[in-house]
Amino acid sequence: MVPIFGICDIVSMNQLIHELSPYLLQHAHNPVDWRPWSPEAFAEAARREVPVLVSIGYSACHWCHVMEHESFVDQATANVMNEHLVCIKVDREERPDIDALYMEYVQRLTGRGGWPLNVFVTPQMVPFYGGTYFPPSRRGGMPSWLEIVEGVGEGYRREKGQIMSQAGDLAKELSSRKGTEGGFPDPGEVQAGLTRQILSLDPVWGGFPGAPKFPPHSFLAASLAHPGLKEAEIQRLKVSLDRIGQGGIRDHVGGGFARYSTDEHWIVPHFEKMLYDNAQLVGVYAQAAAVFDEPRYAQIAKDTAAWMRRELADPMGGYRSALDADSDGEEGAYYVWTWEELKDLLGEDLEEFAKIWNVSPAGNFEGHNVMWRSLPEPLGGDPKEDAWRSRLFTARQIRNRPALDDKVLASWNGLAMAGLAVAGARLGDESLLQQARGVAQFCRIHLRHEAGLWSVWKHGQSKHPGTLEDWAFLGDGLLELWQATGETPWLLGALDCANQILDRFADPDSMVLRFSDKSRHDLFAQVIPLHDNATPSGNGVAARLFARLWHLTGNVAYRDRAEGIVISCGEAMAKFPRVYSSMLEAWRILSPLALLVHLDGSPLDPTYQEMKSLLQQGRRIPDVLVLGSGAVLPDALRQGFAAEHPVGERTTAWICRGAECLSAVGSAEELKRNL
Repeated sequence: MVPIFGICDIVSMNQLIHELSPYLLQHAHNPVDWRPWSPEAFAEAARREVPVLVSIGYSACHWCHVMEHESFVDQATANVMNEHLVCIKVDREERPDIDALYMEYVQRLTGRGGWPLNVFVTPQMVPFYGGTYFPPSRRGGMPSWLEIVEGVGEGYRREKGQIMSQAGDLAKELSSRKGTEGGFPDPGEVQAGLTRQILSLDPVWGGFPGAPKFPPHSFLAASLAHPGLKEAEIQRLKVSLDRIGQGGIRDHVGGGFARYSTDEHWIVPHFEKMLYDNAQLVGVYAQAAAVFDEPRYAQIAKDTAAWMRRELADPMGGYRSALDADSDGEEGAYYVWTWEELKDLLGEDLEEFAKIWNVSPAGNFEGHNVMWRSLPEPLGGDPKEDAWRSRLFTARQIRNRPALDDKVLASWNGLAMAGLAVAGARLGDESLLQQARGVAQFCRIHLRHEAGLWSVWKHGQSKHPGTLEDWAFLGDGLLELWQATGETPWLLGALDCANQILDRFADPDSMVLRFSDKSRHDLFAQVIPLHDNATPSGNGVAARLFARLWHLTGNVAYRDRAEGIVISCGEAMAKFPRVYSSMLEAWRILSPLALLVHLDGSPLDPTYQEMKSLLQQGRRIPDVLVLGSGAVLPDALRQGFAAEHPVGERTTAWICRGAECLSAVGSAEELKRNL
């Protein structure tokens, strides 16, 4: 039993030492008596009549490291925390449901959120105070962490009854959320909202104005898929794609994108690299390459996929989670360059290099240089620039690398599968499709099991039942892979995910889906994920999956659930498509705007291949694409829109807008005209 007061004699480890999470293991040797999330931790708080600190972060989080080094490794601070609190550490990537619930509370309380997320809760798990990063001493109007801990501890002892009453009211409020009522969103209102938001993108630097700037991947994807973009809208989207691709947020030496830019010009990134950002941007840039016929976007997509494969691929398949922002105890140390380093490496070429990559003796980040371009890279590359970057890449390899978060998450691998499948189809690149197949096989073998789906896998060990995001992102990825390849096992996997979602996350008195599997009962209220964040909304992706599968199968249960989810936030979606982008895609696929195409024929027929390339790589890409092979259709599609089309001996395509279909076409020229 760990003593309540003072742990000077057990600083070697705490109760996190047996966890899988790299983030929890980073704190396993803190003198704070950290515990994993468990009923036992809350029972201990009830026994001692003290509040619980739920401290949430992730391994690549720079400010999580800062707070640990400033406060959690300090023995005196740990003694006070252990005296006043039961302390729980949570990896937000392992338990996104816990993170989402407490993040909503802190955003309500303070008007902002972020990580580390530090929330003080009752032994019944209900929050009553919280915030993000707190300094070790008073700074910039912020109280010190010790003041917060002591104040919370004393306040809880004095006002326990009032705190418990207010916490109970909050729990009831959060538990009663079911979405809003209303009709199916009006196309005119949605179109006006989307146009307004696209035109609000920064016309010079791209992205939404202000700083910090995050790549709006879901919004870009939904905008690119929407038919009828006007020239002004196209230009705003291109500016965003160009500036993000040219900015310092993209690693121009090693590949991949950082999580966000600290400035409004995309120059200085927050240096951690997350799988979810890169997985989504692979698909976005590939989509843009097809829609705008821009080869430079195709190259960005391929470079990013290559970085994922080189830096994040697990030997067993699948992709690991993230690379840290820090190395050698400094943020960005692995990625930035001093003028002297560049001079040693580039010699007389430095002057020309500096003009292209905006580096200088003074630097643009704490005396160092982050490379970024004012103009796009030359199409096809430039041999001299390639040689420079190769030299820098080799030199960087001998530096101490940022830490790798090596856990494999089902949800993020679903995003990776979808991004790679979209990129493989849009760019006609079989190697990208093979990457997507590898992810699908990994998930089938290591994450899907007879009783459900594991959320987390690492070194052969799995844990945590799958969340809505896990099932929805995985199903979406499998469906994208089927649409890219026509290979039936991926369709069957997507259908399995959809059916599991209905069984595990649907409530009889609400159309929206809960975050956690019904088998989980370790939260005080259910999380209902409706709007997009760094990853798309679980409800939005599930609705998009159901909408596509309704067209394919004719199963009205899929249509009804998709419509119910969209209606639940239809008014907000029309006003703010930026934060409901995945829901916007579901709405479009349910609406008469949906473009459905069934291509039937032999893959050995050159006409089939020509028409397939046009459908997958052309400027107008179907929302739902069925790739047939002769008279063979999977049994699951026998009641869908493709089942109504008679198959023959020659390659044929049917184009449908919603429920209305054009006459069959038999050549690429006809297909292009009709599209």
